[in-house]
This record gives sequence, C-alpha cells and structure tokens, in this order.
Amino acid sequence: MLRDWHHMHWIEWEVNEEELVMYYVNGYTNAPPPKYKRETLLTDHIVAMLMHPSFDPTNPFNLAWASATTLGHACILLSGEFTCPSKPKWHPSFNVTLGDLSEVVVPSATAPTTKYKLHLPWTKTKKYLGKTVGVAELGAGHLACPVAWLKRHVRENSVKLDEGLWSYTSTMPRSRGQHFVLTKAAWIKRTNELL
Repeated sequence: MLRDWHHMHWIEWEVNEEELVMYYVNGYTNAPPPKYKRETLLTDHIVAMLMHPSFDPTNPFNLAWASATTLGHACILLSGEFTCPSKPKWHPSFNVTLGDLSEVVVPSATAPTTKYKLHLPWTKTKKYLGKTVGVAELGAGHLACPVAWLKRHVRENSVKLDEGLWSYTSTMPRSRGQHFVLTKAAWIKRTNELL
C-alpha cells in the first residue's frame, strides 16, 4: 500500500529489501498466537454432557445448568443472553425471569399443542427492546429436550415468577437453602468440566 502511494505520486520507491524482509520476519515471530475457538455445541455434544458420569441430574445447580444449556441451544442464544454476568448484577430489566416465559396454545385439527415463548428483556443487538424467541421442543423422550428440563428445573428448584429463570437452591454447607442465579462464569465453567 505504501509502495502504491509512492508510484501514484511519481516518487521513486527506495527501500532496502533485506531490511523489509527482516521487518516481516519480526512481525511474524512477535504476532500473538491465534485465538482458540471452540466448536459450536451441537445436540450430540449436549446429550454427551448430560450423560457424563459427573453430571448429577438431582443437583439443583446441574438442573439449572441443564435447563439453561438445552434452552439456549434450542433457541440459538448466546451465553450472555440467557445467563447473568455476575450475582450482584442480576436485574429483571436485563435478565430473564420465569415471568418472561409464556405458553401459547396452538389450535390444531387433531389436538391443540402447547408452544413456549421466551422474552429476553435485553440483548446485545436490540438493547432494551429485547426480543422474543420460540422454544423448540425436541420431543418428550429426547434427553436434550429444553421444555422437559425447564419444567423439571422450575419444579425442583422452586423458581418464583420474579426470580432469575435459572436460579437454583444452593446445597453448599455455608449457603444451604439460599437461591442463587446461574452466572455466565459458572455456566462456562460447568460446560468446560463436562466437555
């Protein structure tokens, strides 16, 4: 580009080619390493994580994690859209509550079916406008069915309407019985442990 500028202005391009090569080599050797990019989580990966020996489906944290993971995958959401950045930063104006989930009965010729919609109060692209996504159901018998995990999580963790959708009851000795919201860091940590 610099050489083209010289030619465009009828100025002679005078550069020491050996010195230029040295700059290229130094730039290459001092370049930061390429960033590792994880593969996209597929349904097969999620099923494998749910069948992992260290995954206990009776643990309240694992229920919240499984519900968030399957629903986030089914709705094609970014982890920051369905988790909370940190415990003190949870707020219903930004984060999903149980009240943001709604059932819609769709009439049919054979039998009415129930569909679920999730309203995200805040997204990276639409900010405060948020967006509403449909929850894809994989079938009652499928291990990674988000609706089945969500119903179980809400029932067993006793999630209230104004609490974070993925809040869970702590089983740790110091905080036993207290409700905590699933944070993005905790979600990532658990996902990495199960992969």
